[in-house]
Amino acid sequence: MRGKDEETGEFLSPSRSQQRRDALDVLALAGQLATLEPGRLARLPVPEHLLPHIAECKRITAHIAHKRQLAFLAKHMRREEDATLDAIRDALDANKTV
Repeated sequence: MRGKDEETGEFLSPSRSQQRRDALDVLALAGQLATLEPGRLARLPVPEHLLPHIAECKRITAHIAHKRQLAFLAKHMRREEDATLDAIRDALDANKTV
């Protein structure tokens, strides 16, 4: 349960809808990483332990299996710090403008 702070009346954690939106954002980021060619992927600040999951996602071509592997990659990415995910997003945005 979410709960409220007794003194301020503010909610203690994000709403379930906000958690879902955040998870969908990470899933979209995982999809972007899975479509990058290896040279561009190497220039991004992606943690080393995520690289095998990205490679496996690229290897799988069957629709449902690819979707499942992409969700698995996003699950591992959600465990990362927000700063790490923001750095990856910033690097992707910087590469798009160049």
